Amino acid sequence: MYLYSPEHPNTTKRGYVAEHRMVMENKIGRFLKRSERIDHINHNKLDNRVENLKLYNSASDAARADLEIVKFVKQNFGSLENLKKIMKDNFVITTETLIAFKPPKNA
Repeated sequence: MYLYSPEHPNTTKRGYVAEHRMVMENKIGRFLKRSERIDHINHNKLDNRVENLKLYNSASDAARADLEIVKFVKQNFGSLENLKKIMKDNFVITTETLIAFKPPKNA
């Protein structure tokens, strides 16, 4: 979702800014750098609540965080499909929930 904000320093050509970026800017009290990336923790791109957003210095930092989740899942559950079966497919997978969740012995 984009918001019309023609005075913002990082608008599109038509004067729009991604809502999640503006929410994070309000939280940290400054404009984001173009290189900074925002991750939606629950992977729902429409959920722009500040508690669902995480700031990364760059796209490569965000990608590294995603790779860490994938690595953790593979090491502890074998695959994302196995994890979903264990969690009955109704659980949002985030870094925080994976750290709190202990795999069963037979996973």
